[in-house]
Amino acid sequence: MNKKALAFTVIAATAISLGVIFVLSHTGDTNGYVISSGKNFKVYDITKDGQSEYRYEVYNKNGKTVKDETVQRVNPTITYISNNTLLSISIGTGTGTCLAQYYDVNRDLFSEVFESPALAAYGNVVYMTFSDGLFRLVIRDIYDESKYHEEFELDISPVANPADALINAEFLDEDVLLISYLSGAGYDEQTTILQLN
Repeated sequence: MNKKALAFTVIAATAISLGVIFVLSHTGDTNGYVISSGKNFKVYDITKDGQSEYRYEVYNKNGKTVKDETVQRVNPTITYISNNTLLSISIGTGTGTCLAQYYDVNRDLFSEVFESPALAAYGNVVYMTFSDGLFRLVIRDIYDESKYHEEFELDISPVANPADALINAEFLDEDVLLISYLSGAGYDEQTTILQLN
């Protein structure tokens, strides 16, 4: 059995054992293997000479490529997060954080890049920041900060990455956010409901 056939067999067996259903296809040496896909995206493994490398493409609703990028070492994660109209494009940095960007398929619109967002829903993104010695929870419009932006100062435990202190975030409805986080020097778990304006 040649190396390509053996690699395919190992990947397919692993995927089946994990309950993953996918189609593995080779599109040539340049594009590599499709490792994940949806109507509006494809992620390729283009690893060469043992150096992990990935390329992803994002397509608008007409199938036109609107983004085509190559990423070193880390496999980008692309998922639909809202009725197949909002894509989340997330790339780990290798330090426990990730960089995420959102693409609205219907409006053909990309967001700015956010560091380790906790949640995106109802047109808003939720993430933690640290500046001037204070931790803040930020809730803002995904695409236009001038439309909506609100910050909450919280007694967050001292952590290297502010996102690590946020245990859970979920919208109960579009105006109510439930969060759980590590609080104070004792790293006590706190749960708070925030009413948004």
